[in-house]
Amino acid sequence: MKTRKQERKKTVLVWVTNPDACQSIVSAGRKLADDNKVELVIVSIQGSIKGDWNNRASDLKKLSEAAKSADAELTVVYSDDMYEAAHDTIKRFKPMIMVTGLPGNLGAGSFLEQIMNMAPGVPIYSVDMKENMKRLDTISLRIS
Repeated sequence: MKTRKQERKKTVLVWVTNPDACQSIVSAGRKLADDNKVELVIVSIQGSIKGDWNNRASDLKKLSEAAKSADAELTVVYSDDMYEAAHDTIKRFKPMIMVTGLPGNLGAGSFLEQIMNMAPGVPIYSVDMKENMKRLDTISLRIS
């Protein structure tokens, strides 16, 4: 019995949350999308905005402006379970490449490690503030 490989859509999926780093992450994602002649999808998972509306609105404005500068739209997903939201997003877009900012606190529960586990075989690039990209793998995540 043959198993069917998961079909990958022609998308570069960019994850953004940090408004100060989003421009470099989005620009790197745009370059990868153009180089591969595929669609650029930009997603931000946001938790509850209760009591923090002014800061969140300002952050989302920066994220949206970064997306617009890359001729793309920002998709905002509101969820108190970021891992479930990320899983649903990966399942929906079936990316061929993913792009994130720099890893934060690493470990079994880190967002970056979780999305790597959700999409095995999908290359993930980490981008710093100067648009330097590094392809990540599970081994380099654990050593870093």
